Parts: sequence; C-alpha cells; structure tokens
Amino acid sequence: MWKERLADYPKVGAIEQFLERVILKEDPICVLLFGSLARGDYLLCSDADILAIFREPEVNFLQGIGRLKELDDSGWIEPIGYGKEQFKRMIREVNPLAWEALTDGILLYLGDEAAWQEILRVSAETKQTLDVVRTPTGWEIRNEETWQGRRSWSSPPG
Repeated sequence: MWKERLADYPKVGAIEQFLERVILKEDPICVLLFGSLARGDYLLCSDADILAIFREPEVNFLQGIGRLKELDDSGWIEPIGYGKEQFKRMIREVNPLAWEALTDGILLYLGDEAAWQEILRVSAETKQTLDVVRTPTGWEIRNEETWQGRRSWSSPPG
C-alpha cells in the first residue's frame, strides 16, 4: 500500500532494499516512514525519514542511527532508531518526532504486534490524560494540571 502512495517517488527501491536489510539484521518491533513522504508533501528529491523501534529497552541515539545507516547504500534514507521503552517515554514526554511519526507515519513493517499495540496504548493514554492536540507549529498539552512545567513542544516546519 505504501508503494502506491509513493508511485512517483524515484527512490522506492532504495526504501525497499533498506527495509529488507533492517528486518533481516535488526528484527525491529516496527519500521515507520514519516516526514514529507508520509504526509504526501514531498519533492522528488526528498530523502526518506525512517524510524525503527528496536526490541531492546534503550538505544544510544547515535548508535541507533549508526546501526541503521550501515544498512543504507543509497544515501537517500535518513534513519533513526529508538528502543521500545525509550520510544514510549518519548510519547509520554510529548516529543514532537515521536508524535509526528505515530500520527502521520506509514507503518512499513510490523514485527511484534503486541509491542506495537502497547506503544499505541501509551499514545492513546497520553493523548487523553494530557489532552495533547496538534497545532500549526507542533503539539500542545492542554491539561496543565497533569503536565508540570512545559506546555508544548514545537517542531520545525516540514
């Protein structure tokens, strides 16, 4: 299904090859395409933002990127990887990258349905508890009593 959405994107083959390698080498919980390709506002020269959620609880930020970068020969993939617990924490903290990936992302691969459902449950609970809403510049937390300190994170325009 995702390939049909990107029918005019010239690097679909690079995404497919990268995805195959990630599945074989990393066995992730899931892999998401996010950013302009997922939203549909991409250019033919846009890179592919891909997020992998690894099975281990935490992954060093740079090591996660490095592990995935090694699997891309094309140079068109901008990968990022997080551990399962790390990503759930990002959701609870209303991290804009995590929320964008979950809200606008396209699920390219699902390797662990139960873990994915747990991630979605955390997202739904956080959205309800904090009253998280999308704004033109990012995400806003409307329940100030529950959220102490920060009210919103902004994300740069796509």
